[in-house]
Amino acid sequence: MRHPKLTVIMSNYNQARYVGQAIESVLAQRTSFPFCLLITDDHSLKDNSLEIIRAYAQKYPNIIRVLENKENGRYLQNILRAKAQTKTPYFTLLDADDYWTDDAYLQKAVDFLEKNKDFSIYYTNVTTLRENGSSRLYVQTKLKTADFTFDDFLHDKIFFSQTTGMVFRNTIYRNGIPDIVQHAVGTDAERSFEGDADRFIMHLHSGKAHFVNESSGVYRLLSGGIWTGLNDFEKAAIQARCFIDYDRYFDGRYHQFFIGKAWKEICHCLSCLNQAKENQSFCLEAREKFFDVLTICLNHKKEINLILHPQLKKLKYRLIKKIYDWAAYKLRKKGII
Repeated sequence: MRHPKLTVIMSNYNQARYVGQAIESVLAQRTSFPFCLLITDDHSLKDNSLEIIRAYAQKYPNIIRVLENKENGRYLQNILRAKAQTKTPYFTLLDADDYWTDDAYLQKAVDFLEKNKDFSIYYTNVTTLRENGSSRLYVQTKLKTADFTFDDFLHDKIFFSQTTGMVFRNTIYRNGIPDIVQHAVGTDAERSFEGDADRFIMHLHSGKAHFVNESSGVYRLLSGGIWTGLNDFEKAAIQARCFIDYDRYFDGRYHQFFIGKAWKEICHCLSCLNQAKENQSFCLEAREKFFDVLTICLNHKKEINLILHPQLKKLKYRLIKKIYDWAAYKLRKKGII
C-alpha cells in the first residue's frame, strides 16, 4: 500500500450506538489518494463499541488502525496519542458520534490545499442534528466561500465551523505535540486544547483558511456531550480559560486581544450568576476556572480598561475587585462554593 496522504483521527468512548455509522462514512470517501483511519479508544467498558471498532479494523486492515487505552485518560490525552502518531501531510478529525455525508469531502479538501500552499485549513459548513430530530446549518451565512487570515481572527472577522468540517495541513503535529499542549493533560488547561478552536487558531497562524458553505457532514448535539452537556456559565468559564491559555501558547504576542476575549467571557459568567436561580449549581471545574481567570484579569489593568464589556463601560478598574467579591458572594449565597 502507498503511504497515506491524509489521516482521519477518530476518538471513541462508549459510542456503540453511533461509531459504526461514523466509520462507514469514512470508508465511503472517494479519493485518488490513500488515507488511513486512526481510531483511539479511551478504555470503553460500558458498551461494545470497542468490539465494533475491532471488527472494522480486522475487515479493513490496510485502512484502519486502533489505539486502545488501558485506562481512561479523558479526551485530551486520548486524542493526543493519535495526533502524536499523525505524520501525514494532511489530517482531519471525526468524532465517533458524528458522520460525513459528502463522499468527496476529503478529495475536495486535499485538492484545494495541494493547489494553494499558503493555506493551512480547508473547512466547510456542517449540519447540526438534535436528539429530537431537528437540524440546521452550524454556520449561518449567505457567503458561498470565504478566505481568512490570522489577522482576521484578531479583528473578530472570522467564523468557525465544527470538527466534522475541518481539514488541516499538518504543519504542527508532524513535528511533535507542542509542550504547552502536552503538559496541559491533567491540569486546569486541559479543556483549552481539546476542542475545535485551539486546532483552528494554531493552524491559522501558519496559513490561511478557506471556507466553503456546503454541508460535509452531521454534528450530533447530544445532551450528554462533552460540550453540549454544559450550561452557559460553565461554557463561558471554560472559554475564558481557553483565551488565557492561547495567550500563553503565543507567548503573549497578542496579549491585549486574548485578555480582552477572556474578560468578555468573565462578564458573561457574571451575567449568568446574576440570573441564576438560588438552587442552581455549577460544576466545580467551571467555578475554579472562573475565579482563576478573574484573578488573572485583575492583574491586567490596562487591557481591561481598554476592552470593558459594553454593559460595564462606566466601571473603572478599581471596581473590578468589587465585582470579584460580588461574584464570590453570589456563589456562596447559592451554596455552591
